[in-house]
Amino acid sequence: MSKITFVLTAIRKDDILAKTCISSILKLFNNNDIYSFYIITSFQDMNYFSHLFQDYNKFIKIINEDDIYPKKNSYTGWHLQQILKLYISKIIYTEYYLILDSDCYLTKKINYSDLFVNNKPIPNLIHKHKNDWLLKSCQYYELDYEKVPDTIINVTPQLMNTKIVVELCNSNKNIPELINNGCNEFWIYFCYILKYYDLHEIYHIDLNKTLSNKCIWNIECIVSNSTYDNIDVESIKKTIDAQFNDSLTLFTLFQSNIRINPYYYIPLINQNIQLKCLSEN
Repeated sequence: MSKITFVLTAIRKDDILAKTCISSILKLFNNNDIYSFYIITSFQDMNYFSHLFQDYNKFIKIINEDDIYPKKNSYTGWHLQQILKLYISKIIYTEYYLILDSDCYLTKKINYSDLFVNNKPIPNLIHKHKNDWLLKSCQYYELDYEKVPDTIINVTPQLMNTKIVVELCNSNKNIPELINNGCNEFWIYFCYILKYYDLHEIYHIDLNKTLSNKCIWNIECIVSNSTYDNIDVESIKKTIDAQFNDSLTLFTLFQSNIRINPYYYIPLINQNIQLKCLSEN
């Protein structure tokens, strides 16, 4: 099936970010190649998001997080979202699904085939770097960190092999506890692949062709002398424009944890999305 499923975990306070994220997908990704777009949220926010995205109801399906993983009382919201991103695989029917966070967005018109090179999916990649999440995942799978490839998968946006995620979840009942105790959903998945598969058979591994690029992780990524006390909107605009104009960038993000009010940058992202719609028609 040459279609993709998109998955977004969302909370109400990120609604303006989620709206831009989804708008970028449904305006720039070939809609004929979208099987479904799942929004996973709490039961109390389901009606809110249903109303927010009522214009997109052809694709949007609001999923109650309790239907994916009901035993959530002992997990923080952040840890629960990591669990949900893996456990959602049990209701996905496409060969791959693409996980997003609300602060991610698409920068150009693409289709299903643009997510692959030589029939292998393009993951979001990064240089190997020491962090507790990867180290703990390696320890759990008894992998020698020093032998882990220099190029590893990164966080969202991330393209997941549904069959492997289902297999991972079915074979390991400790995933929630692993995540709650210092592992990370993507590096659990990555280490599982390293343990049981050939990574290069599963993914196209090339840092020059990664799913995401030019991400704004912190204020230092903005081309300016901006500080949290003195926001330079023009420099934010130049940085966002560069994201959309870079030929190698498909998906990107503006980290929601940066202490910059989204009303400074969301209109600039939306403006670029609209310009891409017009210029590439």
